[in-house]
Amino acid sequence: MEKIIRLLLLSSLFCSASFSGIKTAAYWTCPIMSMKQAETLSKYDLAIVDLENMRNNRQALARMKVLNPEVKLICYSNPIEIFSSAMSRRSLQNEWSELLNKHYPFWLLETDRGNSAVFYPGMRLVNISSACPQVKGQNYGDWMASFLLQNVLSDTIWDGYFMDNGGGNISWTRDGKSAKIDIFNSSMAVVDPLTDESWSEGVHNFLKKIRMAKGKKFIILANKGSVEFMDVLDGRMFEGFPCDYLGDDKRDGGWWQSMKNAVRTGKYTIFQAGKDSEFVLASALLIDAYTAVGQDNENYPADLFQDELGQAIGRMEILVGGICQRRFQNGYVTVIPSRREGKITLY
Repeated sequence: MEKIIRLLLLSSLFCSASFSGIKTAAYWTCPIMSMKQAETLSKYDLAIVDLENMRNNRQALARMKVLNPEVKLICYSNPIEIFSSAMSRRSLQNEWSELLNKHYPFWLLETDRGNSAVFYPGMRLVNISSACPQVKGQNYGDWMASFLLQNVLSDTIWDGYFMDNGGGNISWTRDGKSAKIDIFNSSMAVVDPLTDESWSEGVHNFLKKIRMAKGKKFIILANKGSVEFMDVLDGRMFEGFPCDYLGDDKRDGGWWQSMKNAVRTGKYTIFQAGKDSEFVLASALLIDAYTAVGQDNENYPADLFQDELGQAIGRMEILVGGICQRRFQNGYVTVIPSRREGKITLY
């Protein structure tokens, strides 16, 4: 009896799903795009594309819209990091990096040991927290939101914006084995809860400024697959789905926690697949999430995305043994999280 009740409770978490077929997404973080690549990306329902393409090859973005007027073109940027040196084909990011280094060096993060704060090699972290010092009433988050709105998101080619590193904490970042991020510019030992609280507030304020400027119809997305900022966001991307760091439920590599989060993260939620793409696609189909395969993928996975299932005719069901299924007009989807298996069966 207890097992049946638990399954019913779990099933209720997923009852918000709608009834559509395969939804596809592309994740293009390369700063350039050829016309051939644009033709491939136009096949997707939604394409997250690095902001530099607006300046480097806008005609390719326009071509995508001609080939598929329904494609949602989402502008990608990573506002919490700058490159340590000037980069080829990244004039927009070089521009704001130069401005920060020249006029606002105190917005660049250091550790409590006085070293540059680094997460990704070759880049440097910037202080988007609410504790960031203000200049003429603006902190870094305000400044960056204004920069994007004026220089990038003002272009009508974009249907939305994607914030990379859009989580509400930063205390997990370390320089070496023990040095901590110092968002308070104190050069002292930092308390992680205070750091994360201020960081969360800063990210939230940054996203709200974009939402207020662009309105409700503008799509705003972020990673990771947490449930923060959903008063502002329309969806989140689960990079490397399933994710094992999103909550207390660690079963099956975080699959159950990822799914619980995903039904709360908006209609543009995306599961990113690696080698086990059928497993990820099947998981996405259980709750109508989008599926993205890899990053900067030049090949549209037509075999995977054959949309022969038709419309869903029911919601996800959780069967005994933790097997999950959902029925469609022309078949059904089965996921066995414990085995990391997913299968699409046609009638």
